[in-house]
Amino acid sequence: MIRCNMRSAIAAIAMAVSTLSGAIRETFAADVLYVTMSDNTVRKFDTAGNSLGIFANDGMNDPRGLAFDPSGNLYVANYATNTLAKFNSSGSYLPAETIALGLNFSVGVAIDQAGDIYVSNESSSRIRKFDSAGNQLATSIAGNTPTALAFDSAGFLRVANRTGNTIAKYDTDLNAVAGTISTDLNRPRGLAFDASGNIYAANGFTDDISKFSSSGTFLGRIGSSTNLNNPYGLAFDSQGYLYVASEQSRTIAKFASNGDFVTSWSTGSIAPRFIAFETTTVPEPGTLALGAVAVAVAVLAKRRSRKRLI
Repeated sequence: MIRCNMRSAIAAIAMAVSTLSGAIRETFAADVLYVTMSDNTVRKFDTAGNSLGIFANDGMNDPRGLAFDPSGNLYVANYATNTLAKFNSSGSYLPAETIALGLNFSVGVAIDQAGDIYVSNESSSRIRKFDSAGNQLATSIAGNTPTALAFDSAGFLRVANRTGNTIAKYDTDLNAVAGTISTDLNRPRGLAFDASGNIYAANGFTDDISKFSSSGTFLGRIGSSTNLNNPYGLAFDSQGYLYVASEQSRTIAKFASNGDFVTSWSTGSIAPRFIAFETTTVPEPGTLALGAVAVAVAVLAKRRSRKRLI
């Protein structure tokens, strides 16, 4: 009788956990898209294009690149004032932690795993590296009009040189390393990497996206027939969809992992520039299920042992 009751209880618990796991799986990756806009704001959207409101509207003057640090703080490059504004995870502006960059026309922002910050300056063709306190750690000549910055899976910094039509490669000390891409680009302004390490670059003159393998082999173009107009920022969500901020058409376009166009939505009269994702996760459903079953088995086994002693 005890054995039968134990089996029935475990079966019921497993069914309940399975139902709970399904509900959690639906919300496991809650992707939120952050966009720097021409009205000096950072706005949020879900992956269906629904507006989630203004995240921040202080401390910005012609905002361009943006990136999250490991603690969830957001850094935004101000093109007009050459400063790097910092916001906490709730969107509060932290003026005391703003970094004066000292060079003209700051555009791209990237943050490494150590929390160090990299900023590109178009007019001086330099990239500068700072720690989170704003201390400059390194600087480098990056080519011709460095714009977007992004780290690949190996930890190398990739730099889109807009007028040089190249994607350069640097280590975290800003030393140039082999692997520059110099073909099939036309004024690249945005950079992103998919889960396989392929490189995507937004071409401002041809209104499309160039795709390269991690080694730099050209794999083709996407978005050529989707009314992109001066594509700017690029970003991938946790499901592998690519998002493109199209500045002149005032839209954000969404593409599947195979390059097929999925949808686009309007940002009204406000132009989108750079984009970035922050992903909110919950515990893996499998972990929750195993934990619940383990606890249930332990409790029932203890009860069974007590009854035997009696």
